[in-house]
Amino acid sequence: MHASLNLRSCCVAVALALTLLDAPKGFAQGTAFSYQGQLMNNGAPATGNFDITFTLFPTNQGGSAVTGSVTNFDTAVSGGLFFVSLDFGEVFNGSNYWLEIAVRPSGNGSFATLAPRQFINPVPYAVYSANASNATTAAAVPAAGIVGTILAQNLPTNLTSPGTVWQSPSSTTVQAQPNTGYVLTNSQQATLTLPATPNVGDIIKIVGAGTSGWILAQNAGQMIAASFTPVILPGDASGSWQSIASSADGTKLAAVDNAGGGIWTSSDSGTNWTQTIAPSQTASWQSIASSSDGTKLAAVDNAGGGIWTSRNSGTSWTQTLAPTTSSWNSIASSSDGARLAAVDNSGGIWISANSGTNWTITMAPATSSWFAITSSTNGTKLAAVDNEGNGIWTSGNSGSTWAQTTAQTYPNWISIASSGDGLKLAAVDDGGGIWLSSNFGTNWGESKAPTNSTWYSIAASTNALKLAAVVNGGSVWISSNGGTSWAAAAAPNATLNSVLSSSALTCIASSADGTKLAAGTSDGPIWTFVNGVASLQSASGSGATLVGTAGFLEGTFGSAVELIYTGGGQFVALYQTGNLLGH
Repeated sequence: MHASLNLRSCCVAVALALTLLDAPKGFAQGTAFSYQGQLMNNGAPATGNFDITFTLFPTNQGGSAVTGSVTNFDTAVSGGLFFVSLDFGEVFNGSNYWLEIAVRPSGNGSFATLAPRQFINPVPYAVYSANASNATTAAAVPAAGIVGTILAQNLPTNLTSPGTVWQSPSSTTVQAQPNTGYVLTNSQQATLTLPATPNVGDIIKIVGAGTSGWILAQNAGQMIAASFTPVILPGDASGSWQSIASSADGTKLAAVDNAGGGIWTSSDSGTNWTQTIAPSQTASWQSIASSSDGTKLAAVDNAGGGIWTSRNSGTSWTQTLAPTTSSWNSIASSSDGARLAAVDNSGGIWISANSGTNWTITMAPATSSWFAITSSTNGTKLAAVDNEGNGIWTSGNSGSTWAQTTAQTYPNWISIASSGDGLKLAAVDDGGGIWLSSNFGTNWGESKAPTNSTWYSIAASTNALKLAAVVNGGSVWISSNGGTSWAAAAAPNATLNSVLSSSALTCIASSADGTKLAAGTSDGPIWTFVNGVASLQSASGSGATLVGTAGFLEGTFGSAVELIYTGGGQFVALYQTGNLLGH
């Protein structure tokens, strides 16, 4: 009788528990497995009862049997198919085995050995879980059957689970695919980019097992909604952001806390912050100014600490010779950081032409309640506001002489900003509106910004076409046409917009082109804006990334997230753990 046997499928008939650890122990309820084959007799499917014997060999031909043969007598074969249970004991140790099969009609004659030997497919090796320390494969394992921890380094590059294909890419730049999970083990920060055209319901999973963390970049029109772990800032617990300054490109930021929190700096547009060694607990920092490159900083303390400067982006600080008895309220800087001007709430306006080394009091009225000051990029044109009835004053010669403008002598002028050439001015009235001048204060007109608002601060781009002002408890208002029209800044979702519109905003700074803004609050968070869209950099709770390519999600070592695409460019976190930062 000529016979041949072709392996069609195998399945595990044992319960399985699998653990991959440094010193693992797996558990199995037995060593038997089910085997299904097809028996052909002279090219036609065999039918009847047969005795079938099975022997394991370590090679596909020759060699010695691994263990004794297993014989299944009187095995029913129908249409060539048969199904048996085999148990060779605990011999599956990860080695390759081949199965030699011999057959005869039930109880009749000698066995005919079939050729070739059949290679044992991976599924029967599931019985090897009794010694899982050297397990090589485990297929079709139900989720409930996996217990313990699987370390990321023990995962294969392609691990399949229902609906998700897992990968562990070696590259640090990866284009993410729908319904794919990524175990990132890179020593350098890895950057994944979301699928450009996902379908609703598509899943992206990320596990950050690399020490340098990961970034999930977005395509145009996309955003990620998740619960972001806060970037730790002192105002979250005990401080109040009173002033913020920006470099021309918006990359370097510096912020002061007037409730004992010190001076903090950021070199990445507000994503991460570092406290400087400037005095903190003993200081009540009121205002800070920056050179265009962000290297020269100057800050004023209105509680007797005087004026301090830094020439290395806040790494070290030096107290200047400015009077420490003054109640300093505000400071402004030329673009090179050489010319400084500071106002004393009850002691006049002071200037320095050498980055704060020496100070001189100007001819500005010393009895005025000076509250804020601004400077042109070259430091020659200055403008200052008095918030107790003396209006707005300007100087066209670096502070040598001063003249009162025609601005209303409202008692509540609280902030002022200027264009790079100093000719265009914008000032806010706490409780009133926003006023504009295009000729260095000669004439003033009220803009169409909301009136009767608690305006606190205003900032301008170099050409003053882009203006931004904050309302305490009323959002950030932006103008892209020099103040002709105004609109509230946008937030990516309703929740974040509600937080923004009710925030106790106190200060704002702008990049030279006006596309990047940073705004501080009196109760902790610092907000950043790119092209008018807000991102909360330091508040815990629900949030969203910036819309489009400017936004991204960042995770540190040990973080993980599962995102689902919900349509309209939005991905929503179904699960997250570890430290996630939304940008």
